[in-house]
Amino acid sequence: MSEKVCHLTSVPRRYDTRIYEKECGSLARAGYEVVLIVNDENGGETADNGVRIVSTGLSFKSKRENKNHIKKVRP
Repeated sequence: MSEKVCHLTSVPRRYDTRIYEKECGSLARAGYEVVLIVNDENGGETADNGVRIVSTGLSFKSKRENKNHIKKVRP
């Protein structure tokens, strides 16, 4: 069983070179099972480089809008 890495990003786009290619792609090539959680509405996928992308289903909003959304979903 391979080691697993979950990378969570809230602001950069899902294919941001720094995160998607350099960090997640390098880990996947080194044999890690990599999941990238992104803050967009584009759904999930498994990319060609082996990185599994999971979407929160939310689009990027200002800090104020995100804070209001989080308050609404908390009990």
